[in-house]
Amino acid sequence: MATALNPGGDVRIKMLYDRDAGYARLHTVCQQTFRRPTTGGTSHLSRNGMEKLSVLAPEDCAVVRQMIDLGSPFLSNRLYLRALLEKILTDEVDNRISDYFGSEYLPLWCRTYRNDPGGEQGVSFRWHCDGGPSKHLKLLLYLNGSDVHGGNTQFLNRDTTAAFKSIGYVFCDINERLGDLSALSHEHDIPYQPLRARVSEGDAILFEPANILHKGVWPTKGSRYLLQICIVPSPVAWRDACSRYAIPRGNADWPCVDKNWPAKTASDAQPLTSEG
Repeated sequence: MATALNPGGDVRIKMLYDRDAGYARLHTVCQQTFRRPTTGGTSHLSRNGMEKLSVLAPEDCAVVRQMIDLGSPFLSNRLYLRALLEKILTDEVDNRISDYFGSEYLPLWCRTYRNDPGGEQGVSFRWHCDGGPSKHLKLLLYLNGSDVHGGNTQFLNRDTTAAFKSIGYVFCDINERLGDLSALSHEHDIPYQPLRARVSEGDAILFEPANILHKGVWPTKGSRYLLQICIVPSPVAWRDACSRYAIPRGNADWPCVDKNWPAKTASDAQPLTSEG
């Protein structure tokens, strides 16, 4: 059965976040107040929209995996998450993110996942872009390696993603998402070469989820443990923001931007539910 496409869906989603929720203006303000030097957008992340980095030691990964297995409430505790971010946001990672935004940034929310072979695959395991501002990032931190679980994440480059956006696949109905775009790419003469990187324990993939089609690859050999962090521009450094405001959070709802941003707490904000 043919996929029901949604021409213009990407434009409407971008307007919802960039214009209506104010993220484009926020980004401009953050760039105007930025005082640190950058490399001028020369990183692989800035040039291509994705990059793999090694960020977390195996012993730290093991602790987080154990907490996931135990269902520890600390995984949603803001103070614990901030302490964990101190280990994840290394100087190298920090440089990549600030280079991408041309500004300071903050980790808006963090979530952990355990996916087991034979489990039910959600819609994030089909090709999609995330609903959100044009300029935001996600960090996927693999808490165990792909050689252990057989899972991964696949990506398409910016140009291929743009081509699928032009025909209305991106932000089609969530139930119309496809796990394989081969037939659709052939029908519309779109090059289709999924990318994936071998990920080891503690590796992270930084990418722009609104502009890069991606999908999870379900594990086949063992449990896949993952920490996902959503990152947005900020007018102040992330440590200052996390000290003063109720971030990072353990859920994936977007707060609206207004004149008080980011002074509103998560409980005060009116959420826009992410389509990612």
